[in-house]
Amino acid sequence: MLRPADYLPWSLSALVFVCLLCFTFLHHDSQARFQRLMEEATAKCLQARTSEYEQVVGAWRRAAQRVAREQEATLNQSKELVRDLMSLKEGRLVPSSSTPLPAVPSSAAGLSAERVETCFQKVWSQIDQFESMMKIERRFATLWLAKQILLRGLRGDFIEAGVANGGGACMIQSLLSCVGDRRDFYLADSWQGLPTPSKTSFSKEPSQFRGGEFYVPFARFVKEWEGWERNWTREGFEWPRLNGGTAKVLKGEFQATLPRLRDENVSLSYVKCDGDMYSSTFECVQFLYPRLECGGYIYFDDYHEFGECQRAVKDYLTQTNQQDVAEDMFSVRQGFGLGVYDRTLTKAKYEAVFWRKECERKEAGRRREGRRRQVSAEVGERSGKERQRSSRGQVP
Repeated sequence: MLRPADYLPWSLSALVFVCLLCFTFLHHDSQARFQRLMEEATAKCLQARTSEYEQVVGAWRRAAQRVAREQEATLNQSKELVRDLMSLKEGRLVPSSSTPLPAVPSSAAGLSAERVETCFQKVWSQIDQFESMMKIERRFATLWLAKQILLRGLRGDFIEAGVANGGGACMIQSLLSCVGDRRDFYLADSWQGLPTPSKTSFSKEPSQFRGGEFYVPFARFVKEWEGWERNWTREGFEWPRLNGGTAKVLKGEFQATLPRLRDENVSLSYVKCDGDMYSSTFECVQFLYPRLECGGYIYFDDYHEFGECQRAVKDYLTQTNQQDVAEDMFSVRQGFGLGVYDRTLTKAKYEAVFWRKECERKEAGRRREGRRRQVSAEVGERSGKERQRSSRGQVP
């Protein structure tokens, strides 16, 4: 017969076995719970990161769409330039000078795109006959700008500040005479060479030029102008006499002659600044850019060739708070490269720059900035009043 003491080992074994079963069950349950908690935490973390990522991507997409809308006009203009350049390289912009022209319309407002394009090609076919210091790429750019102004129906006058021997001016006037456009064309130059450089409050560096440099006598310009007058009148086109019609000579230094356009309230659609040095370039943009109508073009022939010219343009834009104009610049590159101004390329690859005056977008930006400043001022004033009330409330 078994004694009670004999049951003790069996009882202990059973108890240990039960404890092991309980521990195994509890351990497995805690592992499952821990795994469940980790999965939930991971899911929440991924959800939060996904939401944050979607917000960042959404903001980036909205910003990209806004920039694309703002640059749409510039990109369209670049496409027009590329089309013209491809036609030029393929030889389709150099027809025979005897190409028949449509009848001259009664007014410039009635110009047809066909006539403007035909006259553009006719003038371009004679490009080597114009006596000019301008390189061929720059001649094409200025002639293309004049064509765009005619196609867009802009009514402002033309001005060339820095005429020299007049080949570039005769080229532009040839296009105007060919299409029958009778707007005023201002020709500004001293015909005494560059003025004597002087340090101004704007130019902090000495000039690289000497007084009298690039001297061209006035008689040489008159000879060039009258030579083209004979050529075009022989073909039955009108050509204005100097100071006897729409060709208006402004002889003298820019600071003395260009303010006349402001005094006479002249509206411009084409401005060519070819003053080379700092003072001449600054005076050109200072007096003429405010006269440029919305949609008109301003062109700087020496922007990348002479550092003084570029510095004068940047100084003017900075002083007038128009630095965003740089985003609209088109560059004239060597080898007939025309396109959006790329500041990452080297200086040696560029010839000149131009841009179209955009008024609506700039005015909207100025209005937004004005509203922002007004709101900031109101918030600052309100905060100041609240601080005054709080300080008075703390006084016993």
